[in-house]
Amino acid sequence: MRSLAGDVIKQAFSQQTDEKLHRRLYAAICSCILEGSLKPATRMPPSRDLAGELALSRNTVLRVYEQLQAEGYISARTSSGTFVTDSVLDNLNLRPNKEPVAAALEDHTRLSARCLELLGNASASPRQWGAFYSRRT
Repeated sequence: MRSLAGDVIKQAFSQQTDEKLHRRLYAAICSCILEGSLKPATRMPPSRDLAGELALSRNTVLRVYEQLQAEGYISARTSSGTFVTDSVLDNLNLRPNKEPVAAALEDHTRLSARCLELLGNASASPRQWGAFYSRRT
C-alpha cells in the first residue's frame, strides 16, 4: 500500500548522498519533517511498506523509526500507527536569538573575586615551566 508520506520520503531518500542506508533514511525523514513536507499528525507509512518501497530491510526502517521516536520527531500509538509529533518544532527551539553574541558575552567575562584570588596565587615550579619552552639553543 503506497502512501503520500511514503512518496515524499522516497523522493527525499533518493536525494541523500550518505553511504549508510539508515543514515540516508534518517536524514530524509528529518528533512521532510523540518521542511514541512511531513506535517504534524501525519501518519507515517508502516515499516513493512516503507521498507518495500525503498528496497530496504525492515530492521533498517525500524531502527530509524526508533531513533526518530527517541528524539521526539515521531510517536507510535498502539493499534493506530506512527505519527509526526505536534511539538517537534517547539522542541527544537528554532526561534532566532535577538541578543547579539558580543553583548551576551560581556556579562560573562567578569571574573569573581574568588577566581581572581586563585589566579593571583597560581604558580608553577621551574620544572613545570620547562614544558613550554624549547631546550634547543
